[in-house]
Amino acid sequence: MAEHLIVYGHGQGDPGAGGNGYQEATFTRNILGPHLEKYAKQLKKNKVKFYDKSLDMYQQTQTGKGAYSVSTKTASVTELHLDAASSSATGGHVIISSSFSPDKYDVAIAAVIGKYVGWWGSVKNTKGINKRSDLLNLNVFAKRGISYRLVELGFITNKNDVDKLVKNIDAVAKDLIEAITGEKISGTASKPAAAKPVAKPKPTPAKPAVIQLKVDGQFGNATARRLQEYFNTAGKDGIISHQYKQKYNQNIYAAQFDKTLIGSNVVVALQKWLKVEADGLCGKATIIALQKRMGTTADGFISPVSDCVKELQRRLNKNKL
Repeated sequence: MAEHLIVYGHGQGDPGAGGNGYQEATFTRNILGPHLEKYAKQLKKNKVKFYDKSLDMYQQTQTGKGAYSVSTKTASVTELHLDAASSSATGGHVIISSSFSPDKYDVAIAAVIGKYVGWWGSVKNTKGINKRSDLLNLNVFAKRGISYRLVELGFITNKNDVDKLVKNIDAVAKDLIEAITGEKISGTASKPAAAKPVAKPKPTPAKPAVIQLKVDGQFGNATARRLQEYFNTAGKDGIISHQYKQKYNQNIYAAQFDKTLIGSNVVVALQKWLKVEADGLCGKATIIALQKRMGTTADGFISPVSDCVKELQRRLNKNKL
């Protein structure tokens, strides 16, 4: 009997992205989760386990646990998230390691997303599959030889995406369990009344990171996540999303490059602090402004090992930019 693991993203003090009356961490755990767990119990040929809801696997992996603690006998790991951007951004996608080709389960999960929410514009040509190499859990599982994908169910910041998920929540859960395991479940999914939005928690001041950054001058996921924590932006996932790739920013390893020009919440926050145009895109002007604030050479380029990033990391470690 194959054993699969489902992970609810964020949590452990990190609510993730927010929008339309919901928070990412509580949506996956409390709105979708009970339905997933119901159908997981109906499996006869497979077994689905759920990662501890009180924990954030990303934070746990940073401490040497999390993805490192999952048994190599696990058939697959599926981590569930909701995306965030402008209210017009829509659609979901399945993220897999750039080292691999999508397997039939990745394709099946992407089909579920396409069926209920549609595919995010940047992955329509790849049928909902997005290959990446800049995510912590993704890379750890790839190195350990364990099948893993991160699923963006849709945009929590898009009302239509959220409404479609909530309206079809039971059917979405049933189809996801079938896609993850490859096993059909008898019966028809019910159509429950729309779930009530989870009350938004009161915003709290950003707190210093428990784990200090390594001052290595590399703008990776840990630095991006710490910047998100400092500015207390939604979606503290260590990803600088929807950036336009240029020679100036190509060494921002935490960046997710595409051509949507949507931009990132944390870049908007950084730009407001720098008092430059807040378009969410980390281009030459933003980099020069950051370099000036950090007191380093202002050439508009982030180098593979950057003095500007080193100073940024030092200041983030002190929790004072």
